[in-house]
Amino acid sequence: AYGWQIDDVVLYTGPTNDLSLDRAYMYGATDSAAYQKYTRIPEIQAEEASFRPAGLVIGNGSATQSDVVISVSESNTGYSSTSTAISLANDEFAIVEVADDFTTDGTGNYSMTYSVASGNTDMLSENNEMDWDFTVTDNIFAYDKDDNQGSGWWGSSGYTFCLYYDNFAADTVVGVQGYFPLIGTTTQYGLKYGQTLKATLYEDDGTGNLVELGSGGFYDVAGGTSGNFVDDWITVPANIPV
Repeated sequence: AYGWQIDDVVLYTGPTNDLSLDRAYMYGATDSAAYQKYTRIPEIQAEEASFRPAGLVIGNGSATQSDVVISVSESNTGYSSTSTAISLANDEFAIVEVADDFTTDGTGNYSMTYSVASGNTDMLSENNEMDWDFTVTDNIFAYDKDDNQGSGWWGSSGYTFCLYYDNFAADTVVGVQGYFPLIGTTTQYGLKYGQTLKATLYEDDGTGNLVELGSGGFYDVAGGTSGNFVDDWITVPANIPV
């Protein structure tokens, strides 16, 4: 027979003051609904998109924390914002939003820091902060839904290709992206490096007429050997308010 004797017993007393930051949010209390903005036909684009940061805070201490605040900062834009103070009792939790929206500054890397604090010294401060790094890699305004509803033609200025898009919010188009394939074997088809592209945006007035909203400048296609066929995606810069 085997037996064990316990001769050391430690009684653990939970901390009086302890806040735990368990999750970071980019869209405040409506975080889950926000992703609808980036569906196949998105309502907003990545360029200068605004978010309301928030955090899920849990009161793990035995005492009520009466002045709990969340602060969020971003190192590359200088953004900083703090929430209004709330009260959390033991085992209570809340999604706390900061006061100001964070707005991205185009494509690039972003580093968000979320932290929670109160007027009392936190006895387990290692769970009071978290970081969220992300990268904006593209500026997406709308998609063409993969429907074959565009048309193309040759004219005095070269080849024109038209696609239809659906936009649901006022914004600025910062570029138009399209795939330029090599079709067939003759030199009549396909875009070549060194050639120029220009993006023009029109609006359907509801009667079948297209009204021009604006155009970007001529863009020299780069990224490959001049004269070679592109057969790839190309983004044509533009700056056209919609």
